[in-house]
Amino acid sequence: MTPREASLELARIEAIVRTTGRHIVLWRAAIGGLALVALLAVAAWLPYAWLQEAGSPIPMLFAVASMAAAGLAGLIAGRSVSMHRLHAMAEQAERAAGLARGELVGALELGGEADLDSPDLASLHRRRVADALSGKGPRALMPESFEALRRVRSVVLPGLAAAVGALTLGSAAGPSAGTDAATALIRPWTVSFPPPPPPLRLEPAGGHVLRGESFPVRIMAAGRRRVASARLVPGVLRCGKS
Repeated sequence: MTPREASLELARIEAIVRTTGRHIVLWRAAIGGLALVALLAVAAWLPYAWLQEAGSPIPMLFAVASMAAAGLAGLIAGRSVSMHRLHAMAEQAERAAGLARGELVGALELGGEADLDSPDLASLHRRRVADALSGKGPRALMPESFEALRRVRSVVLPGLAAAVGALTLGSAAGPSAGTDAATALIRPWTVSFPPPPPPLRLEPAGGHVLRGESFPVRIMAAGRRRVASARLVPGVLRCGKS
């Protein structure tokens, strides 16, 4: 193998190692995304009053859970990045090719040095490592990482399918269910801590009516689902709801 061929082969191996590491990071971070979709699916099936009734604590609880899921995704991604750096990932390829620990990383590092005390020895080492890794595909080079990817996918894909299915069915049962759930999770304070509603308005504000005659009354109650009305007859208080 010529020095140029060795450089091309080592560049291919480095690309495989780095790409596999990124895939593991992304799939593990997807666990947090799965939790977010699952929370939205659960919210879509909750009764309307739980998500939209003024003062309900449910939207705020779901929002806190969503932030926890996002934080979990970031934590998992950060930990995966630190665990799957080039040096750590290269050890799998070294074991797969029967190389000593550090030989692949050393060959990659020697390729970036312009001035070397022993360029011939460096070239010989790079060719030897490239020969040992030549022709090996990603799965043969990174068996442990691909097994980890298989395990993560076996959790994320079925879970995501179930969550999306539940969200779809919930939205089909009530066309506004998905929108209400998303609004409750994005702006929970508007439901859990609503501003005071505007004052009631009664039209007409007063007047006289003879016994037996009708007296239409209109009540404007913005921000309220129901109001209680009362009519006072001398000596008798009668209440009703509308």
